[in-house]
Amino acid sequence: MYKRQEVHQDIHLNYRQDLYTHCHKTISLSGTLEGDDEFINNRTEIMFPKDERIDNGESVIFTAVEALQYRLADPRTLKWINKARKSYSHVIFEQSLMKNKRALKNYLEMISDFVTHEFRKVREGDQKLLIYCATVEMCTVVTNYLKPRNSDLKVMRYTAEDDFDEMLESDLIVSTLKSLGTAQDVPKLLHVLMTDALGSKQGNRQAMGRMRDTIFKIWPNAKPTFYYFVCVDIDKHLEYHYRKVENFKGRVVGHKLVNTDYVI
Repeated sequence: MYKRQEVHQDIHLNYRQDLYTHCHKTISLSGTLEGDDEFINNRTEIMFPKDERIDNGESVIFTAVEALQYRLADPRTLKWINKARKSYSHVIFEQSLMKNKRALKNYLEMISDFVTHEFRKVREGDQKLLIYCATVEMCTVVTNYLKPRNSDLKVMRYTAEDDFDEMLESDLIVSTLKSLGTAQDVPKLLHVLMTDALGSKQGNRQAMGRMRDTIFKIWPNAKPTFYYFVCVDIDKHLEYHYRKVENFKGRVVGHKLVNTDYVI
């Protein structure tokens, strides 16, 4: 018998593997089989017919979602379009932010205020916060900004270069989806903040899925929440927000849109 986890990753490789190997039994695991690409979804349906999937229809719904809206002081001073692909790129947005001292300062203050008001004020014991950025460079900038402002907490950047065991002992973790978005559990994780504007169904579900209901064994009254930023001056941010509303429907205890006063 062959067992593989997170089968939705490298789906083409897994598809070919099934075609050209002759394993008698295979167990494939994934919490996010369905994606945004209909062609891939069709291939997945061929690989794993729904009537052959082990799914009793039961799921534990315990996570709340909050979208935090903010504005740009001057949209003309920032970039977010990949000219080659003519599409939105949050990597380019972060790179543009890091070149604009005023906007970066306001952006970092927004994140720091979130840590203070949404995490620290409700935190119990050694509960943890995970913040996602799109680039390693922004993870480094955010970590360096938060460390001196939260000197009583262990604040750590976690990417491919960093120590996994040390990350598990941290209180506030700043990472990317590639480094800490799938198949890695963070014990005692109370909140997740997604600063990366993301439209991917699988990516968003995996990010939200880092929080586990095992937290209630220690803190029965905990309120795990998935937060994400939405810039109302960027059309793609709004589009991705509406996608999340549909994507999380029936999977969360509530989905709230919060208009903040932040202007970066």
